[in-house]
Order: sequence, then structure tokens, then C-alpha cells
Amino acid sequence: MKKLIATIALIIVAISTKAQEIYFSQHYADKLSINPAFAATQGNSCVSAILRQQFPAADGGFKTYAASYMQNLGRCGIGIRAYGTSAGAFFQNKFSATYANTVTISRKIKCSAAVEAAFCTKNLKQSKLVYYSMIDPLDGNINANQPSIEYTSPRTLAMSVGILLTTGTTTAGIAMYNVAQYKIAGEDGIQKNISVFAQHKIALTKSLKNSHIETSCLIPSIIYRRQSDINSIQVGVNIDNTPVIGGIAYRIQTGEYTFHTLVATIGTTIGKVKVGYGHDFDLSSITKNSYGAHEIAVTFKLSDGKKNKGYETIKCPAF
Repeated sequence: MKKLIATIALIIVAISTKAQEIYFSQHYADKLSINPAFAATQGNSCVSAILRQQFPAADGGFKTYAASYMQNLGRCGIGIRAYGTSAGAFFQNKFSATYANTVTISRKIKCSAAVEAAFCTKNLKQSKLVYYSMIDPLDGNINANQPSIEYTSPRTLAMSVGILLTTGTTTAGIAMYNVAQYKIAGEDGIQKNISVFAQHKIALTKSLKNSHIETSCLIPSIIYRRQSDINSIQVGVNIDNTPVIGGIAYRIQTGEYTFHTLVATIGTTIGKVKVGYGHDFDLSSITKNSYGAHEIAVTFKLSDGKKNKGYETIKCPAF
């Protein structure tokens, strides 16, 4: 019975999201989805990967993954990202490349602006579909004869932009994704969305390790996203106390349906590697039997950023 309820909840969410991008709770491992300008604020070059399983109690559920690479080039930075999600017979993929540049506004404030170009595809795997005509009315068995349907996989080129203001302790910015689109095939493009992000670093303690000063920080943050008629806001706080990292947040999503979620994350930093696990606890009655969502994220710092004379690399305060 619980599996049936979870499957029904999955269908409702799939209809309500209308092929939205699924966002990750451990946003530090997928920063380019918050704002492409993060490619220029990196103090190092890094590779990140994250995997999310949502509605695991339902058959298949949502499976979402992303992998990204960001390279610091002094005053500018580049990034590439691959994103994909599947829900039953539906598959969506996105591949993007980002260029960002930074200018100094004042002694304490720097501004980074970025542009992103992306190639997006949507696919429907007919072999996973079950039609009413395939079900035997006597015993309920599914016959092998599957009707064929005409379907053109949409393929789209999209352009996104973002801007970030950064100080030594605060970062805030806005990004607009898929603001310009060119449909290569199919009539269905990809939805535009807006992302607003702000965070502040509060230093707790300092320690000296291997000639480097390490700071334990408390990091409150807020993320607002709007896609089509769906709004999402997440408010939380993280702690970065090497080697332990973690946090807790509350997220509410409104639209045709309203969802309330409590997000908890925990992880560790070992040398240049950061590993984290996140779990979403669904508080809404419509999804209380879905067993939430599970995430595993890994970030690997490759090297320190290139030093440029007369320029101090922006160190993102949250990550």
C-alpha cells in the first residue's frame, strides 16, 4: 500500500513539476546550477559530482545526477557541467559551458558576471511505457504488443546569464537561466528560471595547520528559485568545521501543489576531497510515504587558482 501511495505521489509531482530541473540540497557540489558566475569566484580548480535519488519507494522514482568542472584563470574562470534526470520513461539531459569574468568595484567588493551556453535534450523511452491496450482484462498481465507513437525528441540550445557580488564574508547574486533559446528539433523548449542566492560567513574559531590558517565557520544562506508558476525558497545554515561539514535547511515549494521539506546534510573534508550525504525529510502529507530523497556528493580540489599580480582571488565564503 505504501508503495502504491508513493507511486501516486511521484505521478503528482511529475505532473506538477512539468519537466523542471531537479535541484540538489548539497548546493556546494553543483554551484553552476545556482549561478554561472561562481566559475570566476573559485580560489581553485575543482571537479564535483552529485547523485540524487528521489521518491525511492516508487517504481524507479526520480534519479538525478550532475558533474561539473571549474577552472580558475585569475580574473576570470571557465566551467563545464553535465546534468541529467530520469522519471520512469522520461529522460532529460543538459550539457553546458560557462565563461565568467570579475571586476573590482571597491577595495572590499568584487563583481563577477557570467554567460552560459547549453545544449538540452528530452527523451521518451517507449519501451518503458505501458498502454491500456497492453493489459489483459482477465488476468492483468501485460502483453508484449506495444503500439508505436510518433515522438520527436526536443533538442534546444539555450543561453543563461548570472551576476555575483562578493566580499570577504558575503556573497549575493542573481541568475537567469534559458533566457534565450533556439529549438533545433521538436516544439517543446526548456523552461526559463530565475535563481537568487545570498549567504554570509560567520567565523567561529581559527587554527594553524601545515602553515595554513583554517577557520571554522557558520554559514547562513537563502536560495530562491522561480520556474514557470512554481516558486521554491530554501533557508538554512551550514557549518564548515574541518574535517566535519554539515547543515540543516527548510524548503517550501509552491505551485499547483505545496511541498514542505526539511533538509539535513553531513560530510567530511579529507585533504582536497569533500564528501557529503544529504537527506530530504518530506513534511507534506501528499509525500509522507515517499521516504524523502537521498544525495551523495563528492568535490575534489585539483589545485590553487592562478595568481595574477595586482589581483587577489575571490574566495567564496561558503565553500
